[in-house]
Amino acid sequence: MTEQQDSTHTNLLLIRNGLDIPDRETDRTGNRARLLRATLDALTAHVAVLDETGMILTVNKAWRDFAAAADAKPEAVSEGVDYLGVCDSATGDDAPLARAFGAAVRDVIHGRSDYFEMEYPCHDDREKRWFVGRVTPLPGYSPPRKVVTSHLNITDRVVMEKERDRLEEQLRNAQKLEAVGTLAGGIAHDFNNILSAVIGYTDLLLEEADAYPAIRDDLEEIARAGMRARDLVAQLLSFSRQARTETGPVQIYLLVKEALKMLRSALPSNIEIVQEIQSFAEITADPGQIHQLLMNLCTNAYQAMREDGGVLTVRLEDVEVDASHTLAFPDLAPGPYQRLTVSDTGVGMDEATRRRIFDPYFTTREKGEGSGLGLSVVHGIVRTYGGGITVDSRPGKGSTFTILLPAIKARETAVDPVAETVPFPVNERILFVDDEPQMLRMARQMLQKTGYRIDTLDSSLKALEQFKADPDGYDIVISDMTMPGLTGDRLAVEILKIRPDLPMILCTGFSERIDEDRAAAIGVRKLVMKPFVRAELVRAVQDALAGSKGTDGPVSGASTRSAGEP
Repeated sequence: MTEQQDSTHTNLLLIRNGLDIPDRETDRTGNRARLLRATLDALTAHVAVLDETGMILTVNKAWRDFAAAADAKPEAVSEGVDYLGVCDSATGDDAPLARAFGAAVRDVIHGRSDYFEMEYPCHDDREKRWFVGRVTPLPGYSPPRKVVTSHLNITDRVVMEKERDRLEEQLRNAQKLEAVGTLAGGIAHDFNNILSAVIGYTDLLLEEADAYPAIRDDLEEIARAGMRARDLVAQLLSFSRQARTETGPVQIYLLVKEALKMLRSALPSNIEIVQEIQSFAEITADPGQIHQLLMNLCTNAYQAMREDGGVLTVRLEDVEVDASHTLAFPDLAPGPYQRLTVSDTGVGMDEATRRRIFDPYFTTREKGEGSGLGLSVVHGIVRTYGGGITVDSRPGKGSTFTILLPAIKARETAVDPVAETVPFPVNERILFVDDEPQMLRMARQMLQKTGYRIDTLDSSLKALEQFKADPDGYDIVISDMTMPGLTGDRLAVEILKIRPDLPMILCTGFSERIDEDRAAAIGVRKLVMKPFVRAELVRAVQDALAGSKGTDGPVSGASTRSAGEP
């Protein structure tokens, strides 16, 4: 029968019908008892028969083997043990479930329930296990009744279900990131074109601002804000795996000052900001990612204090990592580090929350108040640069995030790309192609101020026709990547068919079709990311004319061939 094949129910059927087995060999009581014992011992479920008081009358082999494997005392696996007493005296995380199971057993014994089943964990220090427990009364007894308890190990099933849930969650997260990446790629090109105008024209104004000191500070603020917006777009693309980060020497203290200055105007007046900068060293990192790290940590601190206010403290100091740090930062190599500490006096976290704060999409905020990605991004940035991060927090006592990042020796001089001096060449002639009129006007001003002669066209098809009409009329061609009719890379291919030696530069705010390797493969000398300042554009032109992407010095001298005026 199907019901008899269920190992968790077979014991009840045999106990119920044990006296009525028709086989002649079971006529004698001893044979029937041995047959019943052998049957119970063959079951994989852990089976015990309890009397009306909850004492164990008998258990099967699976029960005895499990108890022995768990190093239970001998009396715990033999008849006469108070099963209900064991449930009542359970300790640890499983105690509430054990007491609930004991109460259910009493209900079946006293007739308040005919049947009970419950899934529950039963963990020890060595492994995690899950069981399904069932309680069924023996027939022929009025309450109080004898009952049979069975405990079936369902660990394999639970583990598989948890693994399935984990994989499904990973798939959902991957789909979220893919959606973010699609959105980022869709807006990056147009947004960077807008930023190009903001940053480019501000850069041009700054070059004339020495005569107007009253507005120079304002222009510099606009320039910094524009560059920060550029970095944020790059971070979004990087997070969605559509762009590579660019690392270099970074002075964290400058980013701390900028971030806190931005936060002062955004945070409510009941939150005090304390800045303690004791280190002016540098690290090797992407400045946009470090700024993002700071803003995420400070925003997290604000969220913890927004109800009652408090103090946000950001501290930066030098530290030498040695053996004394191995407990908190076991993966860090000895050497000089910068220690960044972000503390708040907010609500704090319990231990269970603290353990999960770096998990992607884990958040304690209400729906719509956060994605749960902020601290996981912080953790990823820190690990990327070979650093370490710890969190100290208690409910009602606030939280302190401590980050160590490897320090490098400070450079003697720092170059500001906005203020970099651009050497003037002679008069090379440039063809600049972009379908955005504001980009054409800005590029003309940038390059003419440097001494170049420039033609601008808003159509790649017109540019190809004009180049075919006078292939030797230009020293270099600069083209936007994304244009109607003929994209920049295809324009480059057509032009290089005519003049394979011609320096070509492609500009792009974002394109899935082009990167430095693909550009080099079709013969393009330089790939310039929008938005850019004049120094960056001129440096790219100089490098392309020199025939090397890595040229550091200025390029002088006229073109080897003559070119007519535009």
